[in-house]
Amino acid sequence: MTSPLDRSDVRAPRHRRRLVLLLAVAAALLSAASFALMRSSGRSTVSASDCAKVNTFAAREDCLREALASESSSRGVRSAAMLLAEVLEDNPRMRELCHQPSHAIAAVQPAPSASDVAAYMGDSQLHVCDWGVVHGLLFAFVSSASDVSEVSALLDACAALSDTSARVGCADSVGHALYEFTGEFAAAADECVRFEDLLRDCVSGVFMQFFSPVAPSDRGEALGSAIRLEDIADLCTLESRDAAAACYRASHYAYSQVLGPIRYEMSRVDDPADLFEEKFLPAYVDGTEFCLSFPEYGGYGCAEELSRMALQLLLPMGDPTLLEAVCAATPAAAQEFCRFASSSLQG
Repeated sequence: MTSPLDRSDVRAPRHRRRLVLLLAVAAALLSAASFALMRSSGRSTVSASDCAKVNTFAAREDCLREALASESSSRGVRSAAMLLAEVLEDNPRMRELCHQPSHAIAAVQPAPSASDVAAYMGDSQLHVCDWGVVHGLLFAFVSSASDVSEVSALLDACAALSDTSARVGCADSVGHALYEFTGEFAAAADECVRFEDLLRDCVSGVFMQFFSPVAPSDRGEALGSAIRLEDIADLCTLESRDAAAACYRASHYAYSQVLGPIRYEMSRVDDPADLFEEKFLPAYVDGTEFCLSFPEYGGYGCAEELSRMALQLLLPMGDPTLLEAVCAATPAAAQEFCRFASSSLQG
């Protein structure tokens, strides 16, 4: 299996990325006409049944993406965000797939300015779906930016946010945009270094964008044994030791891309116990042991983040015994992290 670091687009020219973004937005807008949108109070409305009851995961994503693109194009970003909030309220399970579709809310013309994006990043209504709306707006902004400093300067807006969790999500989002602009991991991470208080979360965003699937059809392909410590070591060899530690800590995300598709498989069967025991749990343990193999460079933080992410994936299934089994299987060095995360998630 090819290593996830053997990415042909690691140094992709920015004009190619811009073209991909524009084509994606155009496709969303063109296909939006195929959906019958109900009208209520002068605004497009999509009930949960419109997208949540479509047969496949990909089709539900497409349905939501197209509806949001249409709403944003005709009535603006905030109206589309309100529409998204209604869909999630009607059917909370749509939260599992709404991140990528929420990017389509950036289907606005012209591309947002830096001041527009800064204002959007401060709007808590747009922080839904793991900041997917903000990611889309940032990618639209990146398509028109001329210098990386225009992107990294947005970290100032993140630092000005009063809420800690908002600062984390904001810095992570800018990290995604920095990699999208530069196409080079080290160059993007170097920009994060200039903002010490936001460094870890910014580098985490860079890492996530590097490992993000390059096309919807790639989503769900397990990386499995393709994740190698030497690959992570090469990627995280950065001039700043703090940036290197942040990079290692963020490597939990690579294993989350293995766990996510397994969790989706579990949701599609009546009895997910076998999938949990035979696939989810072994993959989680492998990932935790992988994290703990570099303790001097954020390995414990990586294990902590991976345990929290695994628990968050399982929480919607409503079976606390699954969460207990995850913590019981966690290597001893990280069990405390897992049990604390489990306790906090379950309230």
